[in-house]
Amino acid sequence: MTPADGEKVLEARALTVQWLDQDAGDGFLTAQLTNTNGTTEAGGAGGARRRGGGIMRSKAPLALMEQLVMVLVFALAAALCVQVFVLSSRTSRWNESRDRAVVEAQNAAELLKGDGR
Repeated sequence: MTPADGEKVLEARALTVQWLDQDAGDGFLTAQLTNTNGTTEAGGAGGARRRGGGIMRSKAPLALMEQLVMVLVFALAAALCVQVFVLSSRTSRWNESRDRAVVEAQNAAELLKGDGR
């Protein structure tokens, strides 16, 4: 049920609303209500409060930073693996050429040995 225009909803002596601008733009809205009997009630809305009283920031940038570091580490590991494969390919080709040269030298030695009988 909504009140009619001009109808008193809450008897109060004073209402103070304050915007606390902390931590570079993260704001917190506070309200303090003083009832007609002199009791005071306070409340607030806005950024979540930390135990120390400051406004809690989102942890999403930290997660993004962690993901970025993980991607960079993965990229470095991948580059290292590619270099290892390139080096192993070169070594394999060099060993193949050497083995062919050894076989040719053995064949030549056997031919010369066979002619000398």
